[in-house]
Amino acid sequence: MVKKDTYIELAKQAQLGDKDALERLAKVARERLRVHVYRLVLADDATEDIVQECMIEMFKILEKLKRTDRFWSWLYGIAHNKILHYRRTEWREKTMSMTDGRHRNVQEDKQEVLENLISQELKQLVHLIARNIQEQFNFRINKIYFRKMKSKWGSYSSKRNLTINTLLKYLPEKLIEYVIFHEMAHTRERKHNERFWNMIAKKFQDCQTMEKDLLVYWFLVQKILTNSNVLGVR
Repeated sequence: MVKKDTYIELAKQAQLGDKDALERLAKVARERLRVHVYRLVLADDATEDIVQECMIEMFKILEKLKRTDRFWSWLYGIAHNKILHYRRTEWREKTMSMTDGRHRNVQEDKQEVLENLISQELKQLVHLIARNIQEQFNFRINKIYFRKMKSKWGSYSSKRNLTINTLLKYLPEKLIEYVIFHEMAHTRERKHNERFWNMIAKKFQDCQTMEKDLLVYWFLVQKILTNSNVLGVR
């Protein structure tokens, strides 16, 4: 995994015309995008097409990126715009070609199976991250629950239980880890005071940036879900 300081420097050098830096940045960007985009579209061919379009746009407008420390949120923003376009195109094609109701049901069943697999993957990832955090920081919790939440990524209760928003499946793994650590830190400090943020900063020195990224992702995910509902796409 490329460290933050490394990709920031790569982005800066690439903006200055360093081809080797651009190739290295493109390699790690493509790998991350492939995982991220697949979680949203659940289709191999579409994922490859969207990633390729993102890479082309990245090459074209990288020099316009003003803050290289926001490279990932910038790139994921490009990806989400491509995904919205894909969803609209997918809906138009289904409207024109899917006249047979049985065929539509088969497609929806396949989509549901894929979504269930992604949700299961999220649960496994969350339990693994939580277990590692407990071992490293001795943050003790009882149970982990999963449900779709309307206003937050996760919560911690007085019974020492975590509730995780199932929409976390749309986030990069690093932000998923941050959300889990944030909630588990409440086992030591319930309030968002200086002591709490000092604990967070020990593991995530760029926690302020990650908080901003979570806010950006919240609106991006809500936008995708809203468009999917309007267009009739699951």
